[in-house]
Amino acid sequence: MKYMAAKNDNHKNLLAGVKNRAAGAVFDAVCILVNFLPEKLLAGTGSLLGKIGYILGVRRETARDNMEKALDELDAKEIDSRLKGCYKHLGQAAIEFLLLKSKQGSLRRHFDITGEEYIESARNMSESGGVIIYTAHLGNWEWMGCLISELGYPVTAIARTHKRAAINERINKLRESHGVDLVDRKKGIKDSIKALNKGDLLIIIGDQHASKGLPMDFFGRPASVHRGAVKMAARYDVPIVPAFSIRSGFARYRLEIKPALKVPKDLDLETEKEWLKRLLRITEEQIAENPEQWLWLHRRWKV
Repeated sequence: MKYMAAKNDNHKNLLAGVKNRAAGAVFDAVCILVNFLPEKLLAGTGSLLGKIGYILGVRRETARDNMEKALDELDAKEIDSRLKGCYKHLGQAAIEFLLLKSKQGSLRRHFDITGEEYIESARNMSESGGVIIYTAHLGNWEWMGCLISELGYPVTAIARTHKRAAINERINKLRESHGVDLVDRKKGIKDSIKALNKGDLLIIIGDQHASKGLPMDFFGRPASVHRGAVKMAARYDVPIVPAFSIRSGFARYRLEIKPALKVPKDLDLETEKEWLKRLLRITEEQIAENPEQWLWLHRRWKV
């Protein structure tokens, strides 16, 4: 029996290894093709990719339910239009991510930037120079981190690990090729603190469900909210700068940087909630102004 179990495990491991290598090879081939084709063609390809995702129903009902409840002022026709726009945006964002391979040092020409002075003033507020950049899954958050690095700032980002090792390796390689250091979301608290202490801009994406977060209202509905940005800002005396990338066309964005928030060191639970509420309201405003550009496919409201 042990022999058969070991044999089955070896077979599963072999099959998993083959799938992993195949996934890596497909990723490489698509990446090469994307970076070879002209941007005008890629815009349509991204739109088509999004349309296919919508037609196939990839998390479509979750996205529709989220949008209907969060944007209840919109009628059914408007929701449907916004939803299709969301899939189009995500399809184009996927293509744009692969374009990072050939965009080293040239992302600046794809952005209009407002508020960069708020990063400078925030760094002056911080003894170490470290700053928390707080953002959401809105616009192109991947390009945003790479752009900030291109502007000359040391950047560390908290990232989710992809379940397929070969894909994860290639995704992180693209990020790192633009000067972005990475810490794993599940294991990276110590590394995040080190990044802040050495003067990095630590990018935190705080809009998704937090398994051990605080229950608070997000778009008028109970949601579990990540506490990390506010707690680290208070404990390590660093400011929080909200920043968002907003699409204005294919491979064209506005980087909107907001004034710094200075969280007090003495942070009780009620004070923490007040500061989290500020971040939530800023995020809600950005999403409400650009609803087609948020990641509605995520199961945000689990509380």
